[in-house]
Amino acid sequence: MEIIQLLFFKKTAELEHMTKAANDLMVSQPYLSRTIAELEEELGIPLFDHVGRSIVLNPCGKAFYNRVTNIFNEIEDAKKEIQNINLSQQSRLTIVTNVSQYMPGLLELISICNPSVKIRQLSAKRRDIIRMLLNGEVDFALCSPPIEENVQLKTVHLRYEQGVIIYPQGHWLKNYNEVTFNDVKNETFISVSQGYGARDALDSYFEKLGITPKIAIETADTVTVFRYVEKGLGIATVPLSTVLQEAAFKDHYVDIPNRASGDIALSWRANQYISEAGHLFIEKSNEFFLKLEEFVEKNRIR
Repeated sequence: MEIIQLLFFKKTAELEHMTKAANDLMVSQPYLSRTIAELEEELGIPLFDHVGRSIVLNPCGKAFYNRVTNIFNEIEDAKKEIQNINLSQQSRLTIVTNVSQYMPGLLELISICNPSVKIRQLSAKRRDIIRMLLNGEVDFALCSPPIEENVQLKTVHLRYEQGVIIYPQGHWLKNYNEVTFNDVKNETFISVSQGYGARDALDSYFEKLGITPKIAIETADTVTVFRYVEKGLGIATVPLSTVLQEAAFKDHYVDIPNRASGDIALSWRANQYISEAGHLFIEKSNEFFLKLEEFVEKNRIR
């Protein structure tokens, strides 16, 4: 069994399409088909079922794919380990999140502690975050709601964030300190896209009430939500801690009785090698959210 056979199988299993897999691998389809056939012959078991002109992983193929993915993850971890030993303090991390509003403060804290740590930050929806973690594409994920359904991932809870509603100048909400979702069910909302933390929390609460929110603008950038509201294009549910850091909204928000809260957590592959920079990231993530809690308690005025 050769590594190229496993690589070809992995790509074909992910796409379940010979032609697309061959194109991605930059080989001919006959060569790819022959390589897969040789692998199946060596195993003595077919890994794909043919459905018309399509192929799908059968139960044996799915089990084999999980093992092969672990093999490649182990190879990547081995490479990262020796690279981190060689680079010592000059370390790199790739972080993915669906609550990017917290990243500037967190990365500033890490930079102050160790300026040599280089971080690449990505934003993605929750389902994509899980895939990226399992495939070894990223080192850590800051995610809401927490990823607790996959035993291959380790998750550490960081903060239970209270949600509030922000509104523009002159809005009728200025006369209230607290409202229910029923009170604002006919309002126009600005929101991040589905799959991002604040939107998932919003949809969850509206679903419980049997309400379909009127979403005027969706964005993948959590920061622009404030700017859209500021322009009078709608209202939005956002984390209280981010509101208290926005001078224009410190007195332009209302509480919600059920809090519309979201739990934020840090996740990584349970069996992955964690570099010195990785341990620093875990440590500073906990420290950042503890400081954020202190900031909210100090600056909350109602």
